[in-house]
Amino acid sequence: MRQILTFDISDQPMIEFTGPDRAKSLHNLTTQEIKALAPGRVTEAFVTSPQGKTLGFFTIRNSGDALLLGCEPGGEQLALEHFAKYTMFDDVRFEVVTEKHEQRLWLGDEALRAFQEFFDASGADAAERCATFERPGIGRVELIRTDVFAVPAIRIITGVGHSSRFEDEIAAAADVKLARGDASLFERIRVLSAWPRFPVEIRSDNLPQEIDRDATAINFRKGCYLGQETVARLDALGHVNRILRCYVFDSDHVPVEASRMIGRPLVDQAGQQVGEIRSAVEGNHPNQVVGMALIRVKALEGVVKVADSNDANLTISKPGEFREHFPPLVTEIMAN
Repeated sequence: MRQILTFDISDQPMIEFTGPDRAKSLHNLTTQEIKALAPGRVTEAFVTSPQGKTLGFFTIRNSGDALLLGCEPGGEQLALEHFAKYTMFDDVRFEVVTEKHEQRLWLGDEALRAFQEFFDASGADAAERCATFERPGIGRVELIRTDVFAVPAIRIITGVGHSSRFEDEIAAAADVKLARGDASLFERIRVLSAWPRFPVEIRSDNLPQEIDRDATAINFRKGCYLGQETVARLDALGHVNRILRCYVFDSDHVPVEASRMIGRPLVDQAGQQVGEIRSAVEGNHPNQVVGMALIRVKALEGVVKVADSNDANLTISKPGEFREHFPPLVTEIMAN
């Protein structure tokens, strides 16, 4: 029987914006063209301070009657304080609705195939990226297509107490078995997919362009928003001083504990600090750790090493190159 890897991600914060000014408010507070986001569409965006620093990293979807913001656990607090301060004169309301919903994530080609079979059988209308419908005995269900984990993925959102029943319905209709993953496996998949998280890889001292998601999270042609002057000035200069990059750390014959790598400084040949490791998970074997690090751009022209690890090899790459080096972990798990 075919298998699908599924995760309970109900702890991922959801913020709902409603009211006539919801699109205008988020447009004025994020790096994306929110006023042009059509119903059923999803985009990425940074929330920036007046100084252009990053206060949050979100996916934003237009459900038709609301704008819904999603992020990784712990990534919402600074943004909520910012929203409270800068939306007070708009006709808009925002509310954390995390506890009103359950969320599941299905990963892999089989997940996409299962939902396609469901839509074909039910006659439901599946939008390109987002579909919302009512299911008897379950209520409102929202499905969101995402590819940020290096494989096709479907996020399922239901009311509290209904996600398991809906999952079982889809699994039975598609004749698939669900393999449930835990939080540590999800974190490993996230890092191997180079999907950054606030406040792990992304922090409030970062400028948006330092995260290197300009193509998907920043619109340089939109109207004014808080922090735009800094973002636009950096775009005009053509570069940032620091950049988020992926790394592979090979310690030869010595096993490495990934958790002890987080926060380790990166140094150049002269021993000067040029960066910092911000996330770390196990690689292909016990002597290898991989993750993301913030590094000075000029240092990438030379040799960069982990401080006090002269005998180990450190390879730094862009996210696309990194993902090519590590075939999707989901595919590997489902094959075994």
